[in-house]
Amino acid sequence: MKGTTIFVAAAALALTFSAALAGGNAPSDFAVVDSDGTLARGMGATGAIHLETGVYEVDFVKNITACGYTATIGLSGTAGASDPGTVTVVGRSENNKALYIQTFNTKGKPADLGFHVIVQC
Repeated sequence: MKGTTIFVAAAALALTFSAALAGGNAPSDFAVVDSDGTLARGMGATGAIHLETGVYEVDFVKNITACGYTATIGLSGTAGASDPGTVTVVGRSENNKALYIQTFNTKGKPADLGFHVIVQC
C-alpha cells in the first residue's frame, strides 16, 4: 500500500507539472549576464545595465512584479570558473519590467561577477 501511495503521489505531481508547462507556466524568462553587464543570452530579457561595482539592472519584456526571482553567480560560457560570491535580486522599484541585482565577493564587498537569473511567473 505504501508503494502505491508514493506512485500515485508522484504521478499526480507529474500531471500537475505537465499541466503547468502546457499552460505556459514554465520558467520561460531568464537572463545570463556577464560581469561587465552585457546580456550574454536570455529569453524574455531585453537587456542588462552595469550601474556600478556589483550592481546591475536586468530588463524584461513584460511586467514581472508578481513573479518570483532566483539568481546565482556564474559565467556565461562553457569553460572556466567564476570567482565565488553571492548575489541578491529584487524587483526594480521604478521599473516594473526590471530586476535590481547586486553581486558580492566572499568578504561581502561589492564585486563585478557574472550571474544567471530566472523569473518565474
